[in-house]
Amino acid sequence: MVRYLRMFRAFAASEFQFEMEYRGNFYLSIFEMFLVIGTSIGAVLIMFGHTTTMNGWTLPEMIVLLGVYYLIQGGVNLVFSPSFERLMEHVRVGTLDFHLLKPVNVQFLVSTRHLRVVRAADLGLGLVVVIVGLLQVGAQIGVAQSLLFALSLFFGVMLVYSLLLGLVTCAWRTCSRSSGPSPRRAVFRSTSIRSGCAYR
Repeated sequence: MVRYLRMFRAFAASEFQFEMEYRGNFYLSIFEMFLVIGTSIGAVLIMFGHTTTMNGWTLPEMIVLLGVYYLIQGGVNLVFSPSFERLMEHVRVGTLDFHLLKPVNVQFLVSTRHLRVVRAADLGLGLVVVIVGLLQVGAQIGVAQSLLFALSLFFGVMLVYSLLLGLVTCAWRTCSRSSGPSPRRAVFRSTSIRSGCAYR
């Protein structure tokens, strides 16, 4: 376990150094996240400006739900999505064998090797939204509730990870020769009968 934690830390440090080579793009991406989350919260506020509840959900509860969504999305986009995109590219160009021959768990390597460090901002912003929503709800949150919440978030991320892993495993090849598709689009391409591509 310690070995894999060290490897993950090395992966994160390497990806962070790479993203810092393009600082302008890094900061613009963070600014974009602020706009996206701000727009989402604004849409919720507009909807609740005309009602007090929506299908049993109050405004503070909806804000908490929105924060949870961005927490899970941030966790997936931070680690798994970029790694799976690279995995499909390795399969397409035939370089996956280099990973299979390395003395490390292959699933761990292909799932966590590439990170999009800027997406850590999604986690931070999502956590802030959750905290603000909980403060508005006024619920008394103890240690046990906090641990259960964190555990539920972890299992939610693992469910999304399992789904993406299944999609990537099924969609081995695509028609594109210029760039590989995202894992979420690959499954739809792999089921196309008219594409004329060979899948394995």
